[in-house]
Amino acid sequence: MNVLFAADDMYPGFGGIAASTHGHALGLLARGHRIVALAGPEPQPQRPPDGVELVRLPAVRLGVLQTQLVVAGVQRVQRALRWADVVHVNAPTPFGVAVVAMARARGVPTVMGVHVQTETTTHQLPAGTAVLGRALLGRAMRTWFAVAFARADARVAPTAFAARMAAAWTGKPVHVVTNGLTPGPPPAPRDEARAQLPSAWRGDVGGELLVYLGRLSAEKRPGDLLDLMHELPPSSRLIVAGKGPLASELARRIGDEGLSDRVVLAGFVPDETVPTLLAAADLALMPSPAELQSIASLQAMAAGCPVAAADHASSAVPDWVPESGGGLVYPHDDPAEAGRRITAALRDPERMASMREAAMRYAAGHTLADAARELERIYEALLRGQTPSGALPPPERR
Repeated sequence: MNVLFAADDMYPGFGGIAASTHGHALGLLARGHRIVALAGPEPQPQRPPDGVELVRLPAVRLGVLQTQLVVAGVQRVQRALRWADVVHVNAPTPFGVAVVAMARARGVPTVMGVHVQTETTTHQLPAGTAVLGRALLGRAMRTWFAVAFARADARVAPTAFAARMAAAWTGKPVHVVTNGLTPGPPPAPRDEARAQLPSAWRGDVGGELLVYLGRLSAEKRPGDLLDLMHELPPSSRLIVAGKGPLASELARRIGDEGLSDRVVLAGFVPDETVPTLLAAADLALMPSPAELQSIASLQAMAAGCPVAAADHASSAVPDWVPESGGGLVYPHDDPAEAGRRITAALRDPERMASMREAAMRYAAGHTLADAARELERIYEALLRGQTPSGALPPPERR
């Protein structure tokens, strides 16, 4: 079938929206479907994979919020809609809502992916922003999201956590469709993988190696990891893999707090190096309060690296990590207790081995092929004029 994706940021884009769109497109291509993607321009564009026709539309960039909004291109959208069997929109922006409206006017079934939450935006606001201002913005965003997502014929979210959240906003059912990973070769043994890392990364032989993989921005809370490192054994070492606006602040704190020998700012790590880095690590740390699945955490698990997640109520990771058995949860507001829990796990070889095995099993059930099969089932039901089965219902109103 002909599937039209639409998202304001894509290739490379920003965050889970771009990553999910890319992954789902790859999965659907592998099953023989045809893909066209509508997106705004990128300052450093990436070439889409073979088989994806990418149409760039004019947009304006909202610098402080690290995103952009497509503002024009009606004729090109209409041309794409004449080709499309199904429209899949992955952002509840004005552009996304407009594409859904135009598709429905033409009788083309629509799906909206839930890859946003209010915390992603409110945590990007300047630190001095008043609590009331954050609360009012969050309420306004939830109201807008409820309207935007309710307009589609079906909604999909990457986890049950995200689906429950969106169902509560909209009063509409939401399907769970993982963002998925492409299965790779079995991870290298930990010692073998560690030997392949640059010597400046791996530190002392036999020490505990921790990793953070993600953007260095306020909504990810990477600075919390420095507080945590003060509570972990001196033999532990943290590799921070990623770039973002907080890089210089983190570098300053590392020097000021005497962590230069224990924390490495690795910067951007190429995709081909990430599996080795994760396979070499004992634990992947996820401090973020704004994750609807966390592809980085899935990548860690696929490499046999358990995940230690901060217990933010606004994140899906502490919801599914203990359920998977592939990691642990620690308190986000108590570094001393967090350090005790993580240290206890690191010093328990049997527990670590069990978590590594569980992590790989869990990741193996979240592939792009799994995602594509479920999307295909939803699309086909909509094309038959049916309501797709299997969605999580909205909570009962009281």
